[in-house]
Amino acid sequence: MERSILLIGCGKMGMALLNGWLNKNYKKNKIIVIETNSTIRNLLKNKGINCYESLDVYAEKQSNLIIIFAVKPQSLEEVLINLKKIDFKNTLYLSIVAGVRVDYLTKYLGEARYIYRAMPNIPAEVLEGVTAIFKNNNSLKQDSFFVENLMSSVGQSIWVESEKDIDIVTAISGSGPAYFFYLTECLIKICTLMGLNRDLSEKLSVQTMIGSAALLKVTNKSPETLRNNVTSKGGTTEAAIRALKNNDAFEEIVRSAVSSAKKRSEELSKNS
Repeated sequence: MERSILLIGCGKMGMALLNGWLNKNYKKNKIIVIETNSTIRNLLKNKGINCYESLDVYAEKQSNLIIIFAVKPQSLEEVLINLKKIDFKNTLYLSIVAGVRVDYLTKYLGEARYIYRAMPNIPAEVLEGVTAIFKNNNSLKQDSFFVENLMSSVGQSIWVESEKDIDIVTAISGSGPAYFFYLTECLIKICTLMGLNRDLSEKLSVQTMIGSAALLKVTNKSPETLRNNVTSKGGTTEAAIRALKNNDAFEEIVRSAVSSAKKRSEELSKNS
């Protein structure tokens, strides 16, 4: 059964998913977007996407939808209340709202609803994302298959058995692209401080990241093996790795960052 997508909220993550689906040739007439920002609405309309300011304006009664919540946590309650005004038949619900638990959604949508919670990431825009998905007990096999295929179309999908695992996923893959980008920023900055111009520093740093990630993906070798392959005894790379490993300094920084992200995700969950 083919479902239409009703995407509520089209900020950075919502837009990344939408662009990913469009890049995957998902039918435009099967996508509806609810977005309060007029600039974004106009942009989407120019792309041929059906776009509305609010659920109140979007008054059509449709069946066979998957409604995807991609708004900010503080805006979700209003969305859920407004949803009650529209009679949706045979609908799936998928939330990518950070820190919002399935129990919170069930409180508004009802126990009988088929509710999924997911944590995608920004590389979905270029079909290289990874999404962790959690389902409630009411979910049917064919619906779960649809949700998995939808999210796999913009990268890879994995299922988690415990909703608590979403907090870990958020800290690793949800926030992870930012760690990657920040490391690239640091390399560019250091490269320029050492004397190379900005353009060359950026090209070297960005392509090194892209090439290393591609190598990691296609070789099936562990990160440790690939690192060791680059690290010649007594060479420059060994000197760099020794500095990073000194008193586990680099690992401690990474651990602190990931732990902070996980803690914040847990705090958001407690408030929902």
